[in-house]
Amino acid sequence: MVLQAQVLAVMGQTKEAEKITNHIVSEETGCLECYRLLSAIHSKQEQHDKVERMLLGVVWCAPA
Repeated sequence: MVLQAQVLAVMGQTKEAEKITNHIVSEETGCLECYRLLSAIHSKQEQHDKVERMLLGVVWCAPA
């Protein structure tokens, strides 16, 4: 499903890509690629506060 969301994001369907990715994160909080994709989507939308939250999610998930 992450790949599907990535394809949608590349095609410019960011709302649908964000919806799918958020669903994945709700079920699998450790999905690093999901947080990366969400940060890219929010960056494209210039929602920098959300980008920061997504990158913090990556840091939280990353192994120490």
